Amino acid sequence: MKLPSSNIAVEPSTVSATSTTRAAERAIKTSTDPEQLVDAARRLEGVFLNLVFEEMAKTVPQDGLYGHTPGMDMVQGWLRTELSERWAESGGVGVGDAIATQVGGEDAAFVVAIRSPQASFAPPVVGTVSSPYGIRAHPVVAGHELHEGVDIAVPVGTEVRSPFPGTITRVEDHPNLGRMVVVSHPAGYQTTYGHLSSATVEVGDPVSPGTIVGRSGESGRATGPHLHFSMYRDGESVDPSAWIPALGSVEDP
Repeated sequence: MKLPSSNIAVEPSTVSATSTTRAAERAIKTSTDPEQLVDAARRLEGVFLNLVFEEMAKTVPQDGLYGHTPGMDMVQGWLRTELSERWAESGGVGVGDAIATQVGGEDAAFVVAIRSPQASFAPPVVGTVSSPYGIRAHPVVAGHELHEGVDIAVPVGTEVRSPFPGTITRVEDHPNLGRMVVVSHPAGYQTTYGHLSSATVEVGDPVSPGTIVGRSGESGRATGPHLHFSMYRDGESVDPSAWIPALGSVEDP
């Protein structure tokens, strides 16, 4: 026997929200990468925010400011979705970040902290950026290279501080970076402090934001006193100014 076709209409927005929710939930349950976990949790919050805005829109009179037409409904639905997604991507009301932190623990909490629009991380030293992150002409040997960090010119002996919490994993003399300290942070991040005159920490020491890890110098291969500050995630270099905007224009007052 042939069943009669259903007359029940399913809103496209409902289908989209359901598929997004399921995909986000799967990612939250299975992801081993804290960055992906936070992304998925924020997508889930975006769906929640969109549903809230949709219910709020129902309280607006049908003959409101813009009238009520299918075209206007479509535009308003698109605006609600865009607003919800963009807001959630930047942290939203914190529901997604709370879910990510609960599931992912310390690693996810660190990712949430460094992504927060309200985050304010101090640079390791206050000085003048003499060489930013990116491709540059090598200052010692001929040719160009990727400068995997930021050079900040400061007097010898300037206190060098860690911007983030973590643990000291290396204190050693490097052929290029001279006296060097490496701090490991949650979520696969590491920061390196090179050309130091001295280190004030030992391997295994815990650090908090602002902990002094050494004093600047010009050890190793250097053309003058400065701090080489670099940041890595899972072994790949990243631009530290993305997390510490002040590194784009760090100058003495």
